Amino acid sequence: MIKLIITVSMMLLVTVNLVHAGPFRLLLESDVDEVGGNEIWNSTFNTYEDLINFNQSGEYSDINIATGWSVGGLSYDGSYRLILESDVDETGGNETWISTFDTYEDLINFNQSGEYSDINIATGWSVGGLSYDGLYRLILESDVDETGGNETWISTFDTYEDLINFNQSGEYSDINIATGWSVGGLSYDGLYRLLLESDIDEVGGNEIWISTFDTYEDLINFNQSGEYSDINIATGWSVGGLAWEWEQKHNVPEPATIVLISLGLAGIGYSRRRKLGI
Repeated sequence: MIKLIITVSMMLLVTVNLVHAGPFRLLLESDVDEVGGNEIWNSTFNTYEDLINFNQSGEYSDINIATGWSVGGLSYDGSYRLILESDVDETGGNETWISTFDTYEDLINFNQSGEYSDINIATGWSVGGLSYDGLYRLILESDVDETGGNETWISTFDTYEDLINFNQSGEYSDINIATGWSVGGLSYDGLYRLLLESDIDEVGGNEIWISTFDTYEDLINFNQSGEYSDINIATGWSVGGLAWEWEQKHNVPEPATIVLISLGLAGIGYSRRRKLGI
């Protein structure tokens, strides 16, 4: 009986949380088609402050992007998801490809599985980033400079299968991208981080802007704070995506808490036996 009570107590108390533990991964893609090992660079920033101050470690990846394709975004949902977009407007099923890497080492060594998605990007739009906050958020940016409310669209997918099968809900965001800037990536670390990159090669401190949104509603309503980053993108390279790596943790209660709940359950059981005359 006691073992049963303690087991039930543990089941009531153990919960699972997605704990944002870091780091940020910034993926850069060569503007010129290269062979694997020279085409993708991954920068790692342990904290948001490191992302702002350009305090990084980095290395080339063996990823080889097929000719006629470009990186659209990078996200982390327990695995790394790299979304590629055809440079030529295609129909759904031929326009976006999603590569999955189980670990960061797989991302570096190009050890992947992948499949086409049925996502159909409207003509005149491009993928700006992919994030995961428990749901997948795909941000699209108009290829033509527009006003806020017409320039960015956010598609939401409940599951990875929905992302593949193009089962989405979506809405325009009031985000207004300044002329001469483009979306480089979208990540979620408890806050939404939208990375913008200057279309013109600039020095560090003027080339990357990061907007922060406290909630998804803020992301839609363009309620943001923001600042320049000291990141300096090498000439001939562009941002392909920004991801934040979280880890899953189980919250296990203190022994004293387990004892208190166990005693409570035992008391309930004793009271019920007395009422039944046992």
